[in-house]
Amino acid sequence: MSCKIWYDADKLQTLILHKNKMEKVLQAQPDRSQARAQAHDVCKEARRALQRAIDEAKESWLQLRCDELTKKKGNSKNAWKAATDLLAGFTGHHKKATSGHLRKDDGSLTSTDEEKNEVNAGYFGKEIFGRESEYEQEAVDSIDQRETRDDLGHCPTFEEFIQALERAKKDKSPGPITASRLKCTKD
Repeated sequence: MSCKIWYDADKLQTLILHKNKMEKVLQAQPDRSQARAQAHDVCKEARRALQRAIDEAKESWLQLRCDELTKKKGNSKNAWKAATDLLAGFTGHHKKATSGHLRKDDGSLTSTDEEKNEVNAGYFGKEIFGRESEYEQEAVDSIDQRETRDDLGHCPTFEEFIQALERAKKDKSPGPITASRLKCTKD
């Protein structure tokens, strides 16, 4: 199937030139001025007009192509397949998947998962985790040191466990042992 031009070049070129002109006018206006607000509205309308023209051109082209396919192949399975292939290619869906290969340091592409892992490890090892950050020791020393609380590292007492259990909502735990079951056994 040959690629046919689906748009009216003169109409779209005129709209593109108008949009570009309006964007230049917008850029020339001082910030927060009434003239800039008006130019912004005109520029937005020029963009919308261009997008509408593009959408209309696509729609008319698709309708024309579908009519051609119907005339050539009738209402057969082949006609529907050709129409869906046409639509898929036109909208950009169903593109072939990329290879997913990474580039090695020498410029060649990886071919195995082991090579990909090696490239990733090298990148993250050097670029991400191997960075040295600079800091000023005076700034760190000027931060007030808080008192260390050793009691935060201890296991909770039975009373603290009971308090937490009483505050727990019913049937909210992710596992099979819910708070309501534990509440039944708290005695």
